[in-house]
Amino acid sequence: MADCRESEIFYRPLTTHNTGTVAQNAATAQLGAYAANFVMSKPALGVTDALEHIIEEKLEVVDGRLRVPTGPGVGIIIVDKAMCVNMADGEPFWDQHWYPLETGGS
Repeated sequence: MADCRESEIFYRPLTTHNTGTVAQNAATAQLGAYAANFVMSKPALGVTDALEHIIEEKLEVVDGRLRVPTGPGVGIIIVDKAMCVNMADGEPFWDQHWYPLETGGS
């Protein structure tokens, strides 16, 4: 965020290009809502599926503008089962059963 403030101080517009997956696009939408000098983004929405199947609610574009998602974190909720589709056989999933919150270490 320091870069956002620096570009604002020096009156430089802030833009992003090829932000990638749906999670990155959601984060970019949050950045755009935060930075006063954010001008535009050129995401991959609609060009590819950009992993849009991994979130509960699709990102919404209205009149050429991406609405800022309002869910937790960057605004999206990841669908666990969609994330498991491309896992290798025997690969553990990163839920609370595989990655415990308490490590028991000192």
